[in-house]
Amino acid sequence: MNFCYVQRSSTHPKSPRLICPPIRHRAIRHRGVTLLEVLMVIMISAAALSIAGVSGTFRGRTDSRSDADEVLRSLRLARETAMISRCDVRVRHGLRIDPSTGRRRQSIEVAASADPYRPQVDANGVTHFGAQPAHSGWMSQPIWLAEDTSVRSDANIITFNATGGADRNIRWRIDHSGQSHSVVVTAASGEIRLDSP
Repeated sequence: MNFCYVQRSSTHPKSPRLICPPIRHRAIRHRGVTLLEVLMVIMISAAALSIAGVSGTFRGRTDSRSDADEVLRSLRLARETAMISRCDVRVRHGLRIDPSTGRRRQSIEVAASADPYRPQVDANGVTHFGAQPAHSGWMSQPIWLAEDTSVRSDANIITFNATGGADRNIRWRIDHSGQSHSVVVTAASGEIRLDSP
């Protein structure tokens, strides 16, 4: 134990001094983690999980349900575009040659007619969503389905109008590896739904 004591000087009796020996500190081990360390672990874990999630997004679609969902989203986007832009939007499916593989694959293509708010091509010669110059009328980048996917229907083109309705009832059947799903559009209401077997 360290005790302090008072020392009086013989030359200055009225001013005592307090003398304390140096304190020896014991090495104290801290156990546990700091808040900063916890936050760093959480941030690194979140980054790793987000990278894993993003890499899963870029994998190709491999079943009929994934392709049917893609067709469903394309039709819904076309309908919403027609309603918002107040123009006709056409969607078609068909076999095209995929430039990346050179093989024929099913694709979904979308085309929008000029609407009252913007022409087919703006002053800079740039086309709006889904629009192409008069020579083709279809968007330049089709939506590719999986390589072994087939789409069967009685009509391969549907047009959505500004009210959200369609020009015909359709049922597009998407087949892949023995699995089948259907995307159904009701003309009067414009309802688009996925029917599973």
